[in-house]
Amino acid sequence: MTQKQSSKKRTSAKVLVLTDAIKGHTTQTLAVAESLKVPFQEIYLDYRWGINLLGWIPIPLKYCLKKECYQNLLKHFPGLIIATGSRLGKVSLSLKRMMQLKGQMTKSVQILDPVMNRQKYDLLCIPQHDMDTFSQAKQGRISKRMVNFLVSPHKVTKNALKEAKNEWRNTFSAYKKVKLGVFIGGKYKNRALSNKNASDLGGVLASCADKFSLQVLFSSSRRTGKALEECITHPLGSGHFLYKWSENAGKANPYMGIMAWADLFVVTGDSISMISEILATGKPVFIYMPKDFAIGKHRRFCNNLIDQGLALEIKDLQSATSVDEIVDKYYQNRSSMTDKILFSAPAIAQEIKQKFPDILS
Repeated sequence: MTQKQSSKKRTSAKVLVLTDAIKGHTTQTLAVAESLKVPFQEIYLDYRWGINLLGWIPIPLKYCLKKECYQNLLKHFPGLIIATGSRLGKVSLSLKRMMQLKGQMTKSVQILDPVMNRQKYDLLCIPQHDMDTFSQAKQGRISKRMVNFLVSPHKVTKNALKEAKNEWRNTFSAYKKVKLGVFIGGKYKNRALSNKNASDLGGVLASCADKFSLQVLFSSSRRTGKALEECITHPLGSGHFLYKWSENAGKANPYMGIMAWADLFVVTGDSISMISEILATGKPVFIYMPKDFAIGKHRRFCNNLIDQGLALEIKDLQSATSVDEIVDKYYQNRSSMTDKILFSAPAIAQEIKQKFPDILS
């Protein structure tokens, strides 16, 4: 429901969405904005050197954004700004102050912990894996302006999966056995899967495929690398679907198709956004997170999912005696609240509507 932007006229759009080059953040922002079911305008931000100083010193916003981007931003007089991540959050607060000086009582919605100036946002949408590091005093200071969520906002819906199933029918309908979707991340920040990790995972996948008569639908990512792809897929042999990013970058990505067609999943614990999207399928999800790989917020996120019965560890797949046992174990802890947890974007949108009814009416 994004509105087209005019290059000349100023606009008083109710909702302004800020995005940048971080795809995971963009997905979360757009998922929430679209769930509001009101028109919004998206502004993509290109940064300048000043962005790293914004929030630390009183630097004008024009030194933080490229000229054309800054000028475009000034054409808008929103009632509500939605942003995800600390950099976009700093721009959101700066723009909010500029609007208030012009008499526009703009409100700011921040998704993910902004780290700085938490008390200046009108609504903070903080994931549980960030909240786990907050002191009780810190939580108390922001509790009245905060909504908490477990699974990241995403755009995977039942309709999207249905469309993907039709789109990829010719590819995946040929696989007649129970299908195990496998999604591999790879390097993130200063962490990466080791060749040993990858080989161990490949051995587990091959063993489970043989034990349960599974066909693997494998997909790596741009962060995986050819060496890890080979370590994981080599033990599998033939009869499986193998999408290797290193060999197929630029071609149609089967990501949504695998989510639609697979019956259960194995996923590495390095991508919160990816795991959140796969959970939306409602099918059993097994997380692979060796101790020296998934750390910090990623491990807290995975552990929270496992503790609440929303995901299982890969050892649960290895120890099962049948696929039926796997499915039964996965669904035994699900409740009427599960959909609200797995589809956080509509839940966050509802909180925004209740918080700012005059802006969104």
